[in-house]
Amino acid sequence: MKWALEEPAPGGIIRAKIGSVYHYGIFVSEEEVIAFGYPPVNLSAVRDEDVRVVSTDIETFCAGAFVECAVMDAREKKNAKPPEEVIRTAKGRLGEGGYSLLHNNCEHFVNECVFGTRRSDQEEKARERWNKRPQFTVFLAEIPEDLATEKVYPPARNREIFFSRNPEVRRERYAVWKLLEAAVGRCFGYDFNSLHFEKSREGKWSSEEFCFSLSHTKGACAAVVSNEPCGVDIENITLREEAYGKNPEKTGRLLDTILSAREKEEILGKTASSVDFLRYWTKKESIFKAYDGKRFAPEKLDTADYSVKCFSVPELPGFMISAAGEQIPLLQVFVMKNGVPKKLGGWEYL
Repeated sequence: MKWALEEPAPGGIIRAKIGSVYHYGIFVSEEEVIAFGYPPVNLSAVRDEDVRVVSTDIETFCAGAFVECAVMDAREKKNAKPPEEVIRTAKGRLGEGGYSLLHNNCEHFVNECVFGTRRSDQEEKARERWNKRPQFTVFLAEIPEDLATEKVYPPARNREIFFSRNPEVRRERYAVWKLLEAAVGRCFGYDFNSLHFEKSREGKWSSEEFCFSLSHTKGACAAVVSNEPCGVDIENITLREEAYGKNPEKTGRLLDTILSAREKEEILGKTASSVDFLRYWTKKESIFKAYDGKRFAPEKLDTADYSVKCFSVPELPGFMISAAGEQIPLLQVFVMKNGVPKKLGGWEYL
C-alpha cells in the first residue's frame, strides 16, 4: 500500500503523522472520519482502557498535520470491501474499546474495516525491531520419566521423535523440542507452526528466522535461542560420577584425550574429577554447535579462544550446562516450572 496527498474518497483509509506515529481513520466526509481514538497528541495522558472508536471531523482527526490517502495495488483492491460496506462496518463499531498500542490500534481498526483482517505495519515493524535486538537466552527443563509424547511440528522432527527406538531418547527429543517452542514464544513471539526448519546432513536442526541449539540428557534438557549463532550442552553430573567418580585415573585419561595443549597445562598437577571432565566437555560441545563444526575434535578446541560459559542452577540440581556464542554477555536463564518459564536472577559459574 502506498500513500498520496490527494482528495480522499468515502470509505477510503486516511492517515496523518502526529509526532512520531501515524493516526489512521476511515474517511466518510469532511465532517466525519471514524477512527480508533482521537489523534495521539498526548499519549501519556490517555489510558488504553479509555480509548474508543469515535467519529470526528477531518480537522480534529489530523490535528493540523497533512492527510495522506491510501493508494491500493491490484491485489489490495481485489480484497477490499465496497466503500459503503466499509463505512457501515466502521460506524457499527462506534464506541468499541479494547485499544492496545501494539496489538489493537487505529491501524488494525481501519484494515479490519476495509480488508476484514486486523494488521498493522507499525506493529510488525516494532516486532521486527524487537526480534532483532541482541539476545542470548537459555531455557532449561526437567524431563519426567512418565512424559507422554504427542505430535509436533514440523513433520520431519515429528518422524525423528516417533521413530526413536529408545523410549528415553524419544522422550528427550520430544521434551527439548517443546522447550524450544516455549523459548521461541517467550523471546520472539513467533507462531511456531509457521516457522521453517531444516535438518542438515550432520543432524543439526536450524531455522531461517532465528538461531538456536538443543541438548538433552537423562532427566533434563536445554535450549538456547539468539539472533546470532549459539550452542548449548547439558550433562547429568550424577551419571558421570557414577561411571567414573571413583576412578580418577580413568577420568584423567579421558580428560587427556579432549584437552588442548594449553588446557593440559591449566590443570597440570590436579587430581582429575568428573566435574573437571564435564566442564571442559560441555564447553567444547557448545562451542562446536555454535561455530558450526562439521567434525567434533575436542582436543583442537581451546575454550579460552571462545565466548563460552559453564554454569549450574539450584533449580535444576545435578546438571551442568555450557553455552557458547558471541552474544553470551547478554545471557539470561529460564527454568520451566509447570509449563511456565521462570527467569533466574543468578547462577553459579563453574
